[in-house]
Amino acid sequence: MARIGGDGPTDRTWRAAVVLGLILIACSFAFALLYPVVLEHGCPCRDRDGRLVLVVATPRDFWIAVDAARYVANGALGFVYESSRHLTALPLYPALLAPLVAVGDALGLSAPPAPTATMYLLLAPFTVGLAMPLLHQVRELLQDAGEGASALSAQVWTALLVAVPVLVVCGHGEDALALLAVLVAVRLAARERWAAAGLLLGVAIASKQWAVLALPALVARSPRRQRPRLAAASLALPAALASFTLAVDWSHASRALLHPPNYPGYGHAALWIDVGAATVATAPFRLGVLGLAIILAGRGGTSLSRLLAVLGLTLLARCAFEPVVHVYYLAPGLCLLLLHERVATGRCTRTAVLGSLLIAWFPVHPAPGLWWAVAALLGVAVAYRAGREVLSATAGPAAGTDADTAATSRTTGPSPPGEPSDRRGPGRATAARDSSATGSHQ
Repeated sequence: MARIGGDGPTDRTWRAAVVLGLILIACSFAFALLYPVVLEHGCPCRDRDGRLVLVVATPRDFWIAVDAARYVANGALGFVYESSRHLTALPLYPALLAPLVAVGDALGLSAPPAPTATMYLLLAPFTVGLAMPLLHQVRELLQDAGEGASALSAQVWTALLVAVPVLVVCGHGEDALALLAVLVAVRLAARERWAAAGLLLGVAIASKQWAVLALPALVARSPRRQRPRLAAASLALPAALASFTLAVDWSHASRALLHPPNYPGYGHAALWIDVGAATVATAPFRLGVLGLAIILAGRGGTSLSRLLAVLGLTLLARCAFEPVVHVYYLAPGLCLLLLHERVATGRCTRTAVLGSLLIAWFPVHPAPGLWWAVAALLGVAVAYRAGREVLSATAGPAAGTDADTAATSRTTGPSPPGEPSDRRGPGRATAARDSSATGSHQ
């Protein structure tokens, strides 16, 4: 149904998200089918008799969740970490994937090491199709912020900066699901629906643990009496899944959840890491970025713009703490920073261009010192606008004492003609008030 706003009916809210999602699904199939034929990168495109063989080039990480989903489909959720030593996420996404994997197994579809991985043709539309609700939430969040203009540019750039590296190239459906749930939680928090926001954040954490970095900012924004409920709702599902798997299969689950490894040979290792090591520990470094998330949480104020800035900085800063970084680690931070720039300025060009350069730098492998210097320069540049707003401006009113402008506009109606918020939208109007105390500019 078309949405009716103050200026009359707008376009259908799902149209752009669906079209972009279908394009991404087509791109994933084209990549999988054409990559071996065009590049012949280590692919046996002919069998021993010289006959052509259809080879499906799929992301290596894609099959980690599939193997775990097969355990869930067979009733072995508690032993899910036995399926792969590379599985370190909580098993919510494999649980959602399990029915499709069971159907694929019943149909006799193949998976690697078979060259024709027909299972991918069944599962890729579901995995890459997560881009559709993700892009829809991008539009809805901008609408909540009072963005009257089309959100198409933000959706297109989200597809390029987030969906392509995360879903098409790397096959990480769990990261896309976690980011989707975080965006919904942010929207619910802006409407002061704290319990529902906590439940959605719990879904995000149960999909991928990095989503816990959003919890301090949401807790700091909520009223004091709501904070215990928000924290409990956020941690209930992840705690239940972790406790169950640890109780059933301590040896495998404890390694995956309490001592998750990373692999220097598959990404860009930090300068202080032994690149020759088979694995490196990650837990101590991730506690560091959680500490940063707690420090930045108090700078969120009450405006949606400031909240997006804090979340974007926190999630992008994760890359500076990880002992090994991969390109899909950028996606949550870039998505929130893109939304922040759009809400704060009405544009997203800066984040789009610099984020694209940062992503394009990941496949390059010069000397480690040079790579990290360029990556740090691009990272600081893409985060500069949000960092200036968060670190240079006052934190704003105490969290939970006043509703932000967006919430007020929904309850009291639009401002009279001629008011500033009528022209700029509640998101930018609130951001402008937050920064006016120190003279900073958006």
